[in-house]
Amino acid sequence: MTSSDRPPLGANAQSLATRLAATETRLRQLETACDAIIRDGTGCALGPPCPACDGSLLLIGRGTMYCPACRDRRTL
Repeated sequence: MTSSDRPPLGANAQSLATRLAATETRLRQLETACDAIIRDGTGCALGPPCPACDGSLLLIGRGTMYCPACRDRRTL
Protein backbone atom coordinates (compact mmCIF):
# COMPACT_ATOMS: atom_id res chain seq x y z
CA MET A 1 0.00 0.00 0.00
CA THR A 2 1.42 3.35 -0.95
CA SER A 3 0.94 6.56 0.95
CA SER A 4 -1.52 7.75 -1.70
CA ASP A 5 -3.73 4.68 -0.99
CA ARG A 6 -4.08 5.49 2.70
CA PRO A 7 -6.53 8.05 4.07
CA PRO A 8 -4.93 11.14 5.61
CA LEU A 9 -3.79 10.71 9.20
CA GLY A 10 -6.34 13.28 10.39
CA ALA A 11 -9.15 11.21 8.87
CA ASN A 12 -7.95 8.14 10.79
CA ALA A 13 -7.86 10.09 14.04
CA GLN A 14 -11.36 11.45 13.43
CA SER A 15 -12.63 7.95 12.61
CA LEU A 16 -11.09 6.59 15.82
CA ALA A 17 -12.57 9.46 17.85
CA THR A 18 -16.01 8.78 16.39
CA ARG A 19 -15.75 5.05 17.09
CA LEU A 20 -14.52 5.71 20.64
CA ALA A 21 -17.42 8.06 21.35
CA ALA A 22 -19.90 5.47 20.05
CA THR A 23 -18.27 2.74 22.16
CA GLU A 24 -18.38 4.91 25.29
CA THR A 25 -22.07 5.65 24.70
CA ARG A 26 -22.83 1.96 24.21
CA LEU A 27 -20.92 1.08 27.39
CA ARG A 28 -22.95 3.62 29.41
CA GLN A 29 -26.16 2.17 27.95
CA LEU A 30 -25.14 -1.37 28.88
CA GLU A 31 -24.12 -0.34 32.41
CA THR A 32 -27.46 1.41 32.90
CA ALA A 33 -29.40 -1.62 31.62
CA CYS A 34 -27.36 -4.06 33.72
CA ASP A 35 -27.79 -1.90 36.80
CA ALA A 36 -31.57 -1.84 36.32
CA ILE A 37 -31.74 -5.62 35.79
CA ILE A 38 -29.61 -6.29 38.85
CA ARG A 39 -31.48 -3.79 41.02
CA ASP A 40 -34.92 -5.09 39.96
CA GLY A 41 -33.96 -8.75 40.24
CA THR A 42 -31.81 -8.78 43.35
CA GLY A 43 -32.02 -5.44 45.09
CA CYS A 44 -28.28 -4.98 44.49
CA ALA A 45 -26.54 -2.23 42.54
CA LEU A 46 -23.45 -1.96 40.37
CA GLY A 47 -20.48 -0.36 42.07
CA PRO A 48 -16.99 0.67 41.04
CA PRO A 49 -14.43 -1.67 39.46
CA CYS A 50 -13.13 -4.37 41.80
CA PRO A 51 -9.99 -3.12 43.59
CA ALA A 52 -8.68 -6.68 43.93
CA CYS A 53 -8.73 -7.75 40.28
CA ASP A 54 -10.21 -4.90 38.16
CA GLY A 55 -12.00 -7.65 36.22
CA SER A 56 -15.58 -6.62 36.95
CA LEU A 57 -17.76 -4.01 38.50
CA LEU A 58 -18.70 -4.80 42.08
CA LEU A 59 -22.22 -5.88 43.05
CA ILE A 60 -23.33 -3.96 46.14
CA GLY A 61 -26.15 -5.07 48.36
CA ARG A 62 -27.16 -6.59 51.67
CA GLY A 63 -24.22 -4.97 53.41
CA THR A 64 -21.53 -6.42 51.13
CA MET A 65 -19.58 -5.69 47.98
CA TYR A 66 -18.99 -8.75 45.78
CA CYS A 67 -16.86 -9.24 42.66
CA PRO A 68 -18.23 -11.90 40.28
CA ALA A 69 -14.84 -12.16 38.53
CA CYS A 70 -12.52 -12.97 41.44
CA ARG A 71 -15.22 -13.70 44.06
CA ASP A 72 -13.74 -11.14 46.46
CA ARG A 73 -16.36 -10.16 49.05
CA ARG A 74 -16.10 -7.26 51.48
CA THR A 75 -18.43 -6.01 54.19
CA LEU A 76 -19.62 -2.43 53.90
